[in-house]
Amino acid sequence: MKEFITAVEEVLNEDAGTPVEEKYVEFKLDDRVMRSYPPNDGQLAFMLAAMGRGQSADGRFAAIINIMLECLRDEDRDYMEGRLLSRDPKKRLPVKQIESIFEYLTEEWFGRPTQPSSDSAPSPQSDGQN
Repeated sequence: MKEFITAVEEVLNEDAGTPVEEKYVEFKLDDRVMRSYPPNDGQLAFMLAAMGRGQSADGRFAAIINIMLECLRDEDRDYMEGRLLSRDPKKRLPVKQIESIFEYLTEEWFGRPTQPSSDSAPSPQSDGQN
C-alpha cells in the first residue's frame, strides 16, 4: 500500500534562520483593516475545481466565500463570518460587496491589472513585407 506523509515546511530567512513573514493584501471593510493571504496550493486547487465546469452558480459563490474566508487572518475571518451571518441589516454584508472584495483580492493575489491596457499603445513597426 502506498502511504503519503506530509511534512510542515517552514520558510526560513537564510540569514537569520527566522520564519519569513508571509505576503498579504490589506483592504478596508468599513472601519476595519483586513488582511488576506494568497491562497496556498491546496486552496488554489479547491478554488479551480469549485469554479469549474459543471458547477452551479450557487456552488461557485459558496466556493468564493469559503476561499476568501480561509485566506483571511483568523480574527478577520471571525469578523467577516459574523457580518455574513448577522440578521442585523446594519451589520450584514451585501452579496455585491462580497463579490467586489473577492474581485479585488484575486487581482492582487494573481497580479492582474485592474485597468485595461491603453487603446493608444503603438503598433509594431511593419516593413511592408508579408
